[in-house]
Amino acid sequence: MKKVVVIILMLSIILATLYAVPLMASLVGSLVSTSLKRDDSRVYTIHEAYDYSLYTTDEWDYLNYDDRVKAIQIPEVVLKNMTTEMLFSSVMDYPFLFNMAMAPTRSLGFQIVYTEFPGIGELTARPDFGEILLMKYLEMSPITEDGKTNRALWALEIMITQPMFIQGLSSSDIIRLSEIVELKIIEKQETVNYNGPLYEFFHALRETPESPMWEVFNNDHPIWTDVEPLPSRKTAEDVRGGGSVSTTVQTPVGNPVKAKGWDSSKDNDYPLNHWEDYHNYISDAFKAATHVSGSYATDKYNCHSYAWYWQSTSNQKWMDDIAEGSSSPFGLKKYMTDGSYKQTTSIIFNGDIVFMANGGHSGIIINLGPSGGNASYDLSIQYRSKWGPYAIYECTIGYTPSFLLFGLSPTSVPRTYWY
Repeated sequence: MKKVVVIILMLSIILATLYAVPLMASLVGSLVSTSLKRDDSRVYTIHEAYDYSLYTTDEWDYLNYDDRVKAIQIPEVVLKNMTTEMLFSSVMDYPFLFNMAMAPTRSLGFQIVYTEFPGIGELTARPDFGEILLMKYLEMSPITEDGKTNRALWALEIMITQPMFIQGLSSSDIIRLSEIVELKIIEKQETVNYNGPLYEFFHALRETPESPMWEVFNNDHPIWTDVEPLPSRKTAEDVRGGGSVSTTVQTPVGNPVKAKGWDSSKDNDYPLNHWEDYHNYISDAFKAATHVSGSYATDKYNCHSYAWYWQSTSNQKWMDDIAEGSSSPFGLKKYMTDGSYKQTTSIIFNGDIVFMANGGHSGIIINLGPSGGNASYDLSIQYRSKWGPYAIYECTIGYTPSFLLFGLSPTSVPRTYWY
């Protein structure tokens, strides 16, 4: 009987030990998971970055913008099963990521790309996002392997100023992130052949007062004394507010329209190396857009001034419909209401003006294409326009990037034609 009892006790101890070990491991794992606020129940089965080259073919280069965006979306089943590290790489490789640097403001640019590309939202929702972000940001080089400006780093430094991108980070993550920002400035300064901006992060932060990064880089932080002036890129009021002169231009029938002039002693234009970065991106990402020879990136004039006032690269007037307001007696709409131009709703001709996104963009029709001038089939019509503060390009209406249209689709955006 004693032997039986001993045997039973020994079996109980063995069984208790066998079950206690996994239970303890489970408890420890639970505590670790809770302390790190992570959900480790998901098992990621995809361990490589998404290959966009399968879709960015020669045919893709010439699709309408909306179709191009659709073609390079990562399938949801792939997004959800990709490791966070590979998802980060896939976001950095997204072909239109740099669109966020092309919009009138960086905050708007981020919102546009965030809306068009769900990969960013999936990345920031990952429980280990902060850890991967810090690691990958620290590893990123200012230049690519072929010696060009690393546009992915440029875009990332815009993203880390945006509340939607970093809202899940802890206070310690924010501090560590700010330390890497300062390290990257030094790294850029010491990197041979780096021609991009040193302070892109700070330009983006200045536009985003609600950013958690202001907790570190407040207005009293000494680094602000080193940040170079921001080239004009936003509305007419914000763009040239500190240095340009208020002036007017005249409609064809002689009525005044407000504009901003150019004061070379006070205003700053794009440096040549920045222009090359923007031009290279447009050449890479928008191959079907033809650069008009002799034009270059400049804030001296914009698309509205080019289309409505003077179609010349010598133009030095900036006209902004949104800044002046649609109902302003001196706004851009004066061209449309004082008899200078008439609207057509049926047949379009070369030389007509297209007015898009209720003031987002203007251009000159140059080729009717297969539409035959029918306004109902105008996506294939070619037009010439100045792309914001960048150069003058020619493309079809359907090819127009959304960063020129306040993030709206060129397919569905309101369009009117004037002659």
